Amino acid sequence: MKIMRELAARQLRLNRRRTAITLVGVILSVAMITAVAGFTTSVQDMAQSMFKTIKGDWHVAICFATPEQAEKILSDPLVEKGFTKPTYDENTIDELAGAPEKSAEVKASGGEAKYKEKLSKLVDAHVRLAHPTREYEKTAKQLAAKYGVQDLSDGYGGFDYNKELLATEGLLAGEALNSLFYTIAGILIFIIIFGSIMVISNAFTISANERIRQFGILKSVGATQRQVSGSVVAEGMILAAIGIPLGILVGFAVELGLIAVSNAFLEDIGKYISTISDAINQGNPLHFRFVLSLPAILVAAAASFLTIMLSAWRPARRAAKISAIEAIRMSNEIKIKPKKLRTSKLTAKLFGFEGALARKYLKRNSRAYRTTVASLVVGIMLYLVAVGFGAALTKIVDFRAASDMDANVAALAQLGSDDAADGGWDKSAKLNDDIHEAAKGTNTEQLDTVWKMSVPSESARHMLSNDMDKEDFAYIKDELTGKTAEAEATILLADAQRTEEYCRMAGIGGGLADGEAILVNTRSAETSNGITEISPFRYEKGGTIEVKDGDGKLRKLTLNGELNNPMKDIQGSLKYSFGMQMSLIVNERTFRDILAASDRSFTTVNIQWFAKSENASALSDAWSSLAEDGKAENIVVSNQEQQFAMTKSILALMMIFIYSFIAMLSLIGVTSVIGAISTNIRLRAREFAMLSSVGMTPQARRRMLNLESLFYGAKALMIGIPIGVFISWVIYHLVARQFGLGSFEPPWVGILVSIGAVFLLTFATMRYASNRLKGMNIVETLHDVNL
Repeated sequence: MKIMRELAARQLRLNRRRTAITLVGVILSVAMITAVAGFTTSVQDMAQSMFKTIKGDWHVAICFATPEQAEKILSDPLVEKGFTKPTYDENTIDELAGAPEKSAEVKASGGEAKYKEKLSKLVDAHVRLAHPTREYEKTAKQLAAKYGVQDLSDGYGGFDYNKELLATEGLLAGEALNSLFYTIAGILIFIIIFGSIMVISNAFTISANERIRQFGILKSVGATQRQVSGSVVAEGMILAAIGIPLGILVGFAVELGLIAVSNAFLEDIGKYISTISDAINQGNPLHFRFVLSLPAILVAAAASFLTIMLSAWRPARRAAKISAIEAIRMSNEIKIKPKKLRTSKLTAKLFGFEGALARKYLKRNSRAYRTTVASLVVGIMLYLVAVGFGAALTKIVDFRAASDMDANVAALAQLGSDDAADGGWDKSAKLNDDIHEAAKGTNTEQLDTVWKMSVPSESARHMLSNDMDKEDFAYIKDELTGKTAEAEATILLADAQRTEEYCRMAGIGGGLADGEAILVNTRSAETSNGITEISPFRYEKGGTIEVKDGDGKLRKLTLNGELNNPMKDIQGSLKYSFGMQMSLIVNERTFRDILAASDRSFTTVNIQWFAKSENASALSDAWSSLAEDGKAENIVVSNQEQQFAMTKSILALMMIFIYSFIAMLSLIGVTSVIGAISTNIRLRAREFAMLSSVGMTPQARRRMLNLESLFYGAKALMIGIPIGVFISWVIYHLVARQFGLGSFEPPWVGILVSIGAVFLLTFATMRYASNRLKGMNIVETLHDVNL
């Protein structure tokens, strides 16, 4: 076997160009696996860091402990580190001491003052376990029992768990967040291995074919099948020894690049994600770190070695099975019946003698032809899928922007009925004035105000249109009629300008009178065929809607108009304000009368503002300052431009990952194609010499090779484009169609780019390889035995 390894090393040195191309493919494959494994570790590290900052670096909290018990718990060998927090704040202590059901405990403690003192001393010991496992609950109970911590929570549990951190550390059984990371990484690594095996094995196949005659001579002097196959496997071992360390280093470089790009996007994204606002306020925005993880390196090295060995195994097995005579004669490569080599008259007529000859060669060497075409197909398919996926995501973002950006800043305040009814109405009016005043100086073009409240109403159940009986609309029917709760209607009051506009759209002249309403009779429904517009109610002008006031009395509203326009045609506050309940637009007096008679304990009024401003950030800051100055309570401000910017940043980040992944995987295929075509040209030197000896000119040979390139590219495009477009179509229908984006459009630009790239690659490679045959000596080439 030592001799065979030396032969393998010598073969790699003699064929430096093919070795270099194969090594590039190996390095790219290893680099991708390393980058995916390493970046997964960085994502997990970022998630852990974020949750530690938001909630703290602890696994379990043992509650209701005395300071002495907590100190002992923190010093226990099972605990790595920890801290304590008071169990109750002053308000909670007062509520517990004053609760009637606690009177027995208060007396047993010696009075309210002593009971409060006892509660004020209790702390929760938050600990990070030294050796955490999925038995963390059992460990927490052991610690509590060991130091005599009593459960004072009345059945609500004396323990708390940092489940988000436990999940990212893989300790939360069935809910481990890092299992998601590993699953995604595993899928990506599987795709890389599958694609790499397909294209890298091509290099080993070429190497084995190139040495077929050598293997035959070795077998004729006594080499066994194991020794022959071992020679091919030895090539893989040598390439692995060189390619894996270099690939890991390249993978680290790729990972560092991805981290740098990701952090640039996350710096902006992190500012607007409310769920991590606490982390950001503490100076810890979303940020990836480069983590040198030994397990990730070992996974990358093992997966890469497996890829290389699987790539070498099949060619090695095939080379070992060839008999010595077949190998010396090289007859194993041509096992095709003469009639199979026949080409159509159309081929000869269109492309001439050179075209017929090129077609015969591809048929005769069908294995190499198929392998090269397969490498091209993989690249075409992956590129079109990436383009299609990116187009779907982009259309979703653009659709949302187009449909919602007529208001780029919104605010919401919630008032109880005691605040808004009767004389309290002045409070809401004052708040509305403050909102409008704050908008001055921010280049605000349009500012709409809408009041809304929900009141009991059974009318929707009796007015449903026949469309509501369709299965696709069952979920809408349930929400409109309050299937699982009391049916309600949403009463809307818009500002004067919008109310006038809605009256005009509903065909009402002179505005709404007291006790009249406009029925909003349009809904966007999600069906199996996408988003469709429906009118859920039967409308009859002059009909009545009954709503209940706080005393259960019925109040009738007369329908004087209907809005059944598609939602895309409705501008202003209405688009954002009505829900799935029956929605009615009324005038101010009617709204205030219904509110005044409503149940003050349950009825709330939402006041919403929607603005279109040239300076959305300034307007958002101005409205937010109202809450800081105490002029507005419970006001929530939403900057739509920032949210869309965040969405686009996320989209761009996703596309960077997708295209980086596709580009590197395609590069592996490109190296395989270049290696296959170059080696095939070199192995055909004797064939070209023979053709030259019978009169073929260099121009004719070049034409024949160009036509071979045409056949390679045409075949790959005929297979790759339909597959890529089909997968893009599936992705579009699974994702984009749910947003009502219309019919699927094939990625024409991507298809044109694919066509150009494929033909450029095949023609350029063929031309480069054939140029190396210039000046060949016909006689010497015909005598070459290719040992």
